[in-house]
Amino acid sequence: MNKNFKEIMIKVLKDIGEGKEPKYNRYSVSEGYFSSILDYIRNKDFARGMSVIRSSKTSSERVSGYMNPYLTRSGVTYLNKNI
Repeated sequence: MNKNFKEIMIKVLKDIGEGKEPKYNRYSVSEGYFSSILDYIRNKDFARGMSVIRSSKTSSERVSGYMNPYLTRSGVTYLNKNI
């Protein structure tokens, strides 16, 4: 995991912890990169209650559908160790 990925992931986890719905344009990254961060968060069980929906009309990927994300205990633990 590179430094930029980790920094953005921590920002996303903080936003989820504050009850904010994560949107890719808040973090100045592409939608594809943002979706990989959300997948990582979900696969590591740092947050639940979110869905990543992908669609593509052309070569650019559209990502949406975050529902009601919330941090899990492992997500809170990760944040506490990394902030």
